Amino acid sequence: MQQPEHILIAGGTGFIGHHLAKHLLKKGKKVTVIGRSIPTPTQQISDISYGTWEDLDDISPPRTIINLAGASIAGKRWSKDYKKTLFDSRIKTTEKLVNFCLSAETPPKLFINASAIGFYGDQEDNVVNERTQPNNSFSHQLCRQWECALTPIRENTKIRL
Repeated sequence: MQQPEHILIAGGTGFIGHHLAKHLLKKGKKVTVIGRSIPTPTQQISDISYGTWEDLDDISPPRTIINLAGASIAGKRWSKDYKKTLFDSRIKTTEKLVNFCLSAETPPKLFINASAIGFYGDQEDNVVNERTQPNNSFSHQLCRQWECALTPIRENTKIRL
């Protein structure tokens, strides 16, 4: 019998990640969720494996990685300290996942990385589409660097943003 497809979700305890993990489990996938901490037993979904960033090297290589990790953009005022939190929670975690991919004997086939319309920055009332030029705001720089963090694996792994 064929093993179920293994999917690793970073940030899988958040609102979207929690629902996505349940959905993938119902579809017969093997799901592993990593985050800053392991949810309490009452918050966990049975048949899903949970780990922290420190456990990443002990996780069997997944076929797909879905990266939803990141502090809430709407969570707080964007002070200097919170901007660092926003940056680290996206770029540093993505870099850890990229290093995980690079060190794997069998790298993931697909890497889905959350991004944001923030890539374009504040465009006032202008319509934004794929041809819109970004501005140089913090949100643009954050998204651009987040997406650039994936560069080392682009050659061997499909990237979806």
